[in-house]
Amino acid sequence: MLSVLAPLCGWAQTENVALVRAGKQFHVSMDINLDKDVVKNTKAYVLTPVLVNGEYSQELEPVGFYSRDRFYSYLEEAGVANKENAYTKQDLPVTVHYAKTIPYEHWMNGAHITLVRQWEGCCGDSDTYADTLGQYNREPFNFAPEYIYVQPEGENGKVRDMVDETIIHFPVNSTKLNSKYLENSVAVQKIQNDIDEVRNNSDLTLKKVYLHSAASPEGNYKHNADLADGRVKAIRDHVAKSLEIDEELFEVSSTAEDMDGLREWIAASDLADKDELLAIMDSSDEPDAKEAQLRKHSASWSKILRDCMPRLRRTIYRVEYGVRDYTDPKDIIETMNTHPENLSLNEFYIAANYYEAGSPEFIEVNRIALSQYPDDPIANLNAANAEMEAGNLGAAAELLEKAGDSPEAEYARGLYFTHRGQFAKATPHLQTAADAGIEKAVKLLDDIDR
Repeated sequence: MLSVLAPLCGWAQTENVALVRAGKQFHVSMDINLDKDVVKNTKAYVLTPVLVNGEYSQELEPVGFYSRDRFYSYLEEAGVANKENAYTKQDLPVTVHYAKTIPYEHWMNGAHITLVRQWEGCCGDSDTYADTLGQYNREPFNFAPEYIYVQPEGENGKVRDMVDETIIHFPVNSTKLNSKYLENSVAVQKIQNDIDEVRNNSDLTLKKVYLHSAASPEGNYKHNADLADGRVKAIRDHVAKSLEIDEELFEVSSTAEDMDGLREWIAASDLADKDELLAIMDSSDEPDAKEAQLRKHSASWSKILRDCMPRLRRTIYRVEYGVRDYTDPKDIIETMNTHPENLSLNEFYIAANYYEAGSPEFIEVNRIALSQYPDDPIANLNAANAEMEAGNLGAAAELLEKAGDSPEAEYARGLYFTHRGQFAKATPHLQTAADAGIEKAVKLLDDIDR
């Protein structure tokens, strides 16, 4: 609104001067009260409202008051394209209600409204005066961010798995599992404990146990392939019998010789001839040929046999299980504190909404959700919003980089830059969101403009 109102002195006075912003429109209005006795001896008076702000200015349509002969001369000069309000002195109204609407531009914030008056006397004399009527100042920008948290879709049948590995020892050239041999009792029990953890939890359903065994790359390749296959089946048979579960729940596979593991160990070692050994590993030779070449490096081969080979004779296992769906926020929170990996992103959303938005508990739920789904755009978006609510703009900036390109993500980026007071950077993001139908973005854009 107009901040200071000043009357036009002399033959005309202004009242009810108003400058009003309404979205993308700017309204200028005033009442001009005229003194006929002052203007009766003139040929013409022209009033032109002008908005001025530094180097920027915009003239509005003028109002003119003319003697009869000057009026007809004006009409002839003006033509039909001229929209000036023109009056003869004989038809002069007591009050002219002036109103004009123009598109709003940013420079108009802080602009003065000036009324320029030009007059021409009967004897050819003329003059121009300008009166400043006041100034337009937009209302202070009180930023009250409104965040949009996106609810993810629920999972259709949640399936999770536990993946681990252990070393189960077999005597040389044997596929018979002896659970009391070396540390086998601990290794086998580790697999069984993970399976039992699923079986003993009423929220979980055991679906599959995957076993994969590898042999170390010494000896004949075909023989090692038979050993690896026989050993993984022996582990399956032992675990199935011990736990009294169907062998159909198991899926087994094997690697004859773990050449990748051997190369990785050599690359990380400090062996003096490491480069030569790696060249052998990277050659196109068959595994048995590679082993023969490695054996020629006797000192290194002895160390490989002692320090590396036992690590390569290992079993990797994966326990696959189904998880029931949770709808009660209290159940979800309890599960979140023990096994967050069993929750869907939608269930984290339900748990977060159990708390007040912006509360420490609300923020923590979103952080845990992100830890379980670090690459999910929605998890990053919701966590970014939570961090902004907590005032952690630095953390929010990193998360927004992985929040995707949804309208809600663009809106969040606009909020972030608005928090920073960087309105020029905020505007394009907010405009993208607004174009996609995000009403909060439309409102914030209008607040920024005002």
